[in-house]
Amino acid sequence: MELPVTSVVSDGERHEITVECGSLYTITEADFLSLGIAQSGVADVEKLAFCAGKLVCIKKAADYLSYGDLSERRLREKLKAKFSPEVISAVIALFAEKGYIDDSSLAVRFASELARTRLWGQKRIAQYLYTKGYKKADIDAACKSLDDAQMEENLRELIEKTAPKADLSTPKSVSAYAAKLYRLGWDWDDIKRLLAEYSEV
Repeated sequence: MELPVTSVVSDGERHEITVECGSLYTITEADFLSLGIAQSGVADVEKLAFCAGKLVCIKKAADYLSYGDLSERRLREKLKAKFSPEVISAVIALFAEKGYIDDSSLAVRFASELARTRLWGQKRIAQYLYTKGYKKADIDAACKSLDDAQMEENLRELIEKTAPKADLSTPKSVSAYAAKLYRLGWDWDDIKRLLAEYSEV
């Protein structure tokens, strides 16, 4: 439904628009220009409502991101309680275009941090990234970005830190310790090889 616009107030970044029925809508400058209200003098009320909701959603999404980086999926989950899927998708697309959310580069950064600070293997890192809402393609690319030589050094460091506290006196206890390393995302072959190196030192 279209109604005549009775007033438009601009502060340079957003527009407050009042239509004939007396309803007030606050929308962004970009949406005001795209709707062509200034030229036609009338406004589609459904589009105005959508744009007004989008502005509120933009503010809420920016607020969430001010506390730390979020994947696209996690941001969607936070927004879905208050906004329609259509509004959320529009805001996600806008934020991705502006570089405010970038799952691929964020996944690479997280993978590197987890490898360095927690000494996790690729499988555990991939599981963690999945729980944080990253897509499989971004997870795979992030894990492939990890340097093989550095990852081997990480496993060696993990063994040197934890093996002295473990009971490695019997084959059964060695297997139990190796299983703990496996649960941290390391491959059996690498675990066996570096454990053998450790035991020879």
